[in-house]
Amino acid sequence: MKLKKGYIMKELAGRYVVLPVGGEPEGFQGMIQMNVTGGFLWECLSEERTKQELIDLFLEKYDASREDAEADVNTFIENLSKAGILEV
Repeated sequence: MKLKKGYIMKELAGRYVVLPVGGEPEGFQGMIQMNVTGGFLWECLSEERTKQELIDLFLEKYDASREDAEADVNTFIENLSKAGILEV
């Protein structure tokens, strides 16, 4: 999976915000806010990655249990999928 084209992430006051570029794509409403770990995962998806690769990258970067990393990655993927931002 990877990010669809037409979206950018910006940091605003310690939060990360995803916005559409060049108009609002069909089905996308408003913006998506993320924390630092979401911002990290967003950057990881600038190229094709599997869910397992995201979990492994998360564990390399953050001091977390595998269970917590899997839960965070699953939530992240689910939120971006619902917003129509992921190519799977």
